Amino acid sequence: VNPVTLLSGILPGTKWCGAGDLANNYFDLGVEAMLDKCCRTHDLCPVKVRAYTSRYNLTNNSLYTKSHCTCDAILQQCLKDAQHSTADIMGNIYFNLLKVPCVRQGKDRTTFQAAERYDNPIIRG
Repeated sequence: VNPVTLLSGILPGTKWCGAGDLANNYFDLGVEAMLDKCCRTHDLCPVKVRAYTSRYNLTNNSLYTKSHCTCDAILQQCLKDAQHSTADIMGNIYFNLLKVPCVRQGKDRTTFQAAERYDNPIIRG
């Protein structure tokens, strides 16, 4: 395991999964390319509130960027479609352990919504 990867908060084998990214460009993927594509899509979500910032009349006082609920749903489905244990680890960390809320844009206001649970499609626990 690359110590630079661990210190940067990026999941081993990926360049896009974790806090920020280590990619040199859009096409730069880790050895876990399928998983990296899921995380890259999520990282590029256009509607998000970064850690310790305010946007859409919301203040995010957490360590994690909160993305639009649709982006989180796309990430969750992508991870399940990958059918790989590393993708399931990522899904369990993000949705079940960290429980990162998402941004829900309503007609009258925008709010944070609780994270949807990640149900492991390979190993049910």
